[in-house]
Amino acid sequence: MPTEDEIRKWDERFVGAMTLLFSLAAPTLRTLCLYARSPLVLLPAFPYGPLPVLEELVVYHSLDLFLPGGNACQYMWKSNFTFQLPALRRFHIVHDFWSNPSDSCIFSRLAEYNPPNLTHVRISGLSAPQHGFVGDLRRVLGVSHPRPHHGVVQSTSDDGRSSDPQMGTLLPTLDRIIIHGCSPEHSGPCGTPNIEWLCFCIEVGQIVELVKESRGVTVIQLCRPPRRNWRWPERLFDEWVSRIEGGAGCWVESEDEEANLEVYEDDPPLPEMLEWPLPDSDDDL
Repeated sequence: MPTEDEIRKWDERFVGAMTLLFSLAAPTLRTLCLYARSPLVLLPAFPYGPLPVLEELVVYHSLDLFLPGGNACQYMWKSNFTFQLPALRRFHIVHDFWSNPSDSCIFSRLAEYNPPNLTHVRISGLSAPQHGFVGDLRRVLGVSHPRPHHGVVQSTSDDGRSSDPQMGTLLPTLDRIIIHGCSPEHSGPCGTPNIEWLCFCIEVGQIVELVKESRGVTVIQLCRPPRRNWRWPERLFDEWVSRIEGGAGCWVESEDEEANLEVYEDDPPLPEMLEWPLPDSDDDL
């Protein structure tokens, strides 16, 4: 195992190299995919400076790599560093692992840096309910929870929209949110779906229905069966190329389109599995 001093020196070399690379690329960089293969190797954040024309960002890693947070290597950041993504329109994060619990509050983390042109956010690979995620989604959409929370019932209008003026204003330019989830591989008895997973899907589905008729943000829920998405490295590269060439990339809005992105010709055959339909409400559980 490397010592703490060895890790620190490696981090410093990584930060130095990445800072130099980004200082050269930043003026013209329009699309970027940051991919970390192993959750055991958490890359340190680096002060890359403003990316004035970056329009699309994909992160397969903790948000701390790109958005300075509590777990970022603070000793490496310059005191005069200012985070800027003035042209960012689309943001995609893959939840294969999240090292920092604050990663679950993606929308709040993004809103801290006030991206003025952000229209599309996709969260992929959710396989278990993340503490704080649904609440953060409700806040960005202005939808309150209809049930009491810690003894307090939040005020809502007849259509479930929040009457709190602070809700729904985190990211006012948002147009599309895509939430892509995969049922856990090890589910209930006899392969039946995990109850926590089903409740999570139902709650997100209820939010989707609440905002469907409004003229604001469109929320798309893609609930995929387990044992999918083994090929994120290839997928992210292919989708990055697709976007450069004018294609849709990951920005699909139906289960059929998503299924086509998951399959590669050299995939091993998938075992037969029970695919249970999602219930419409808690009453069906």
